[in-house]
Amino acid sequence: MDTIEGLEQRVYALETKFTAAQRLGEADFAEIKADIAVLAAQFAAFEQRSGKRFLGLETRMANLETRMSNVETVLGAHTNLLEEILRRLPEKA
Repeated sequence: MDTIEGLEQRVYALETKFTAAQRLGEADFAEIKADIAVLAAQFAAFEQRSGKRFLGLETRMANLETRMSNVETVLGAHTNLLEEILRRLPEKA
């Protein structure tokens, strides 16, 4: 499984290879194009995996926010109930 750093290093290596080939006038463009196609496919796969993980994280965060909101609602109801009870208590002299 590639990391973004690994993909970046491979892009840099391809850029270097391409530049060297251009300078020497001996570029094997078919090989370079094949390397680029493979790397593009790997980038797409990486983006897809990352996107799924991001979507999963986003879903989990939304669930946590919902649960926290529910806790706040219950806490608010208990606070209101406690305030009502305290209002009804007789005042001390």
